[in-house]
Amino acid sequence: MRKAVRIPERKGILLILLWMSLLNLAFGPPVLREKDIGGLRLFPGQLKAMKGMKPPDIEAKAYLLADYATGTVLVAYNEHQPLPPASLTKIMTAIIALERSNPEATVTVGQKAVQVEGARMGLRAGEDIPLKDLLYGLLLVSANDAAIAIAEYVAGSEGEFVALMNAKAAELGMNNTHFANCHGLDTENHYASAYDLWLLTRYALANPTFAAIVSTAEHTSGSYRLTSINRFLKLYPGADGVKTGTTPGAGECLIASATREGQKAVAIVLNSPDRYGEAASLLDYYFRNYTLLSLDAGPSPLNLWHSPDGSIYKLEVEGERAL
Repeated sequence: MRKAVRIPERKGILLILLWMSLLNLAFGPPVLREKDIGGLRLFPGQLKAMKGMKPPDIEAKAYLLADYATGTVLVAYNEHQPLPPASLTKIMTAIIALERSNPEATVTVGQKAVQVEGARMGLRAGEDIPLKDLLYGLLLVSANDAAIAIAEYVAGSEGEFVALMNAKAAELGMNNTHFANCHGLDTENHYASAYDLWLLTRYALANPTFAAIVSTAEHTSGSYRLTSINRFLKLYPGADGVKTGTTPGAGECLIASATREGQKAVAIVLNSPDRYGEAASLLDYYFRNYTLLSLDAGPSPLNLWHSPDGSIYKLEVEGERAL
């Protein structure tokens, strides 16, 4: 090789399949700019691949597709618009509980928990139950009674717990999010954006207990047999999380993750007419068009480019600038 093109990144970066990775280092469908690559000639095969990379048509009010490993957002629409998040709220509820309490701790269920509206796992006032089982109820069947029981156990009251949720949102950089309750029922001043939910989801999936729970289809403990209402787990090959949400104000919402051959992506759709179908379309787009390539690996069709003058360029990792 006579030359090397160096680009910024960690040990691995997300690249478009085939030769497209060499035409755009921003990890999305290729856009050529004169300042980036002066006079670069596109070959017929490259143009054909570019035309085949059109993102799917999605009708959700807001959506986002991201690569989990790199954190790269690949496709997004209205991603910063604050919207009702419905039970996607419970991702934050679970994380606050996991970070502030022992999952094996015993929780005594209060009266407020059994009186809450919406989906429930059937808790009884005065009942003692492991916190971990409440987390399964919270995330598998979207139990609002579990959310209240968790909040009161962790913080003493739902109000104090919600303050912890908002503090965590600020810590994570969720700038278009504000929580007003711990379960996600429609209420004033309760909202989140698709991008903020991506920040939260990526953070939450790094917690092994959370990741294990949201990938579980069924959980049985004592008299409770909980079956996940997230149908995506069984509908989509490689699906491994994370949470559904539905209210009159929020419409149908879904955060879906899937892993294939070591690559993980997350799709978020808010207020969608077909949350499972649209999440599947976004993830299909990811698995068709993107791969994670280690640039310090040996020569590969993905990290070599043969220039018209006969030079061979290899992408290598070095520093913070493209040289």
